[in-house]
Order: sequence, then C-alpha cells, then structure tokens
Amino acid sequence: MFVDDSKNFHDIRNVEESEHLQNDIHSLKKWYLVNDMKLNVGQTTCIKFIGKISSNAFVYKLGFTHIAHSQYVKDVGVNFRL
Repeated sequence: MFVDDSKNFHDIRNVEESEHLQNDIHSLKKWYLVNDMKLNVGQTTCIKFIGKISSNAFVYKLGFTHIAHSQYVKDVGVNFRL
C-alpha cells in the first residue's frame, strides 16, 4: 500500500520551527513503516511560501534522502506556485 496525498503544513519563523517540522516528517515516516505503507521520496516535495527572502535554508530529509524543493506543485487539480 502507498501513502498518497499526505500533507504537512507549518508556519516556520525560525530554525527551531524547522526542526519541529523535520521531527514531524520523521514521525510520519516511522508511522508509515509501522503500518506497512510506502512513501515515494522521489515524489515528495517541499514548497515554501514566503513574503520576503528567507535566511532559513533548512534542508528537510526523509530518512537520509533530501526532500526536493520546488516552486510549483500540482495537487488534486490545484496548482500552487511561488
């Protein structure tokens, strides 16, 4: 079984909040494994909506793999673009 359309949203204003999101990603991965579900890292994307240039260049990971950043995501027929 595969996990499709999972979302995780956070309002991130500092590094501690980025670390909190990373911990949530790690917890979700553990939950998927316990429930014998698979998550395709190649289809996992991080998109940041920011009102100004951010100095927060936190790199999120799923396991040991970096989650790709994107400026465009299409999800359930809705286009999200920076």
